[in-house]
Amino acid sequence: QGSDCLRVAVEHSQVLWPWVGYLAMYLTVGGDEKCAHDQGEVTVKLGFTVASPPHYGSGSMEVLTSNVTVTIKVKIGTKPDRKKRILWDQYHNVQYPPGFIPRDNLANRDFLDWNGDHLHTNFRGLHSKLLEDGYYIDILGEDFTCFDAREYGTLMIVDSEENFRPEEIAKLERDVREEGLSVLVVAEWYNPEVMLKIKFFDDNTQLWWSPSTGGGNVPALNSLLSPYGIQFGDGIYKGDWKFGSHHASIKSSTSIARFPLGGALYRTQLSDEAAGTLHGKGGVAEVAVAGLWSADGIIDVKRPTAGRIGVFTDSSCVDNKEDDMSCWWVLSSMLKYTMWGARAPPFDGTGDALIAPYMQPGVNLPVLDRKFEFHTISKAEGEKEECRVLQPLAQGP
Repeated sequence: QGSDCLRVAVEHSQVLWPWVGYLAMYLTVGGDEKCAHDQGEVTVKLGFTVASPPHYGSGSMEVLTSNVTVTIKVKIGTKPDRKKRILWDQYHNVQYPPGFIPRDNLANRDFLDWNGDHLHTNFRGLHSKLLEDGYYIDILGEDFTCFDAREYGTLMIVDSEENFRPEEIAKLERDVREEGLSVLVVAEWYNPEVMLKIKFFDDNTQLWWSPSTGGGNVPALNSLLSPYGIQFGDGIYKGDWKFGSHHASIKSSTSIARFPLGGALYRTQLSDEAAGTLHGKGGVAEVAVAGLWSADGIIDVKRPTAGRIGVFTDSSCVDNKEDDMSCWWVLSSMLKYTMWGARAPPFDGTGDALIAPYMQPGVNLPVLDRKFEFHTISKAEGEKEECRVLQPLAQGP
C-alpha cells in the first residue's frame, strides 16, 4: 500500500528447522523513469502459513498449522547518485554451519564464526555508521556476474570465505578498469599451520573438527586481486595501530604481502600472533595493514572511467561480536577514496606512493589446501547457479 513501484518477491526452503532453512523477502523498486523519482512510505503485509508435525507423543496424526502476518514499512526515495551507493557482498560469506568456519579473532574463546557476517547481525554497527555517512547500501546475494557495476560506486567485500569463480574474477576486472567500479576489501587471517592447531573434538558428533578455512579465505582473495598485483600473506598479527591522532585495535590480522607500483601503503609494528599460537612466543614485525590503489596506476590522478581499490587486513575491529569499532575511521577514509578519489585524513599525505612494487620479506602467499575440504561446502564448486530472476508477488487488496 502506498506505491506501485515497490516490487516484493519471496523465496523459502521447503523445511524450516533450527539452524536449517530460510524465508527471504526481496524488496526492489521498479527501474522505469517514474519509479526513479518516486518517494514516500509503503506498507507491506506478507502472509504465510507454516505447517508442522503433530506434537511428539500426542498420538494425533493432525498436521499443525500457524498463520503468520508480517507487516513492514518501507521508505522509498529518489535514486541516489552512484557515488553514494555501496554494494555489500554477502554471497561470499560462509559461516557455521555447514562447516567449521573458525573465529576471526583467535583470542576469542568462541570457536565458531556463526554470527552471519551480515550487516543486520554482527556488522550492524558498521551498517549504522555507513548510513550515518549518507551511503545507500544494497546487499548482493549472488555471484559477481549478476550485478550491474554501473549502478554502484564501491563493492565492499568484508571477511569473505567463499571461493571466486574465474568468470567472477574476469568480470570484476572489467568492472574496475572499464566501468569505474571501486572495490574495498577487508580481509582476515589464513594460516594452514594455525588452522591445524585449532582443531577440536566435538562432544556432540564425537569427531575431530578441523577448520574448512581460516578467519577468511585469503587464497581466494589473492586470486581475485591478482590482476592488480595485490596479495595477502599467511602471517597473523595483533596489536595497536596508531596513525596520527587515530588508533585501531588489530586482532588476528593478515598482512599485505604484495602491492603494486604507484599505490599508497600504510605500515605499523605488530606482534606475530601466528608464531605465538604455534610456538608459544612471537616477535614483532613491520606489517602493511592498509593500501590504496587506482586502476590508472597513479594514486592521485582521477579519471572518470578508472576504478580504485582499498584493502585492509582485519575485520574484527568493525565487528559487533568483538564490541569494537576502533577501525571505523579506516573504512570511512578508504570509502572517500574509493568513491571520489579523495584521500581523506589520515591517508592524505603526499609523497607516499610506492616507487617500486612492495614485497613483504619472510612471508608466504597461502594456497588453498584440499585437505581442509572446503570444496565440499563451497558454492563455487560444480555448476554455476543462474542469476536470480525474481517473480514479484501479486498485490493483495
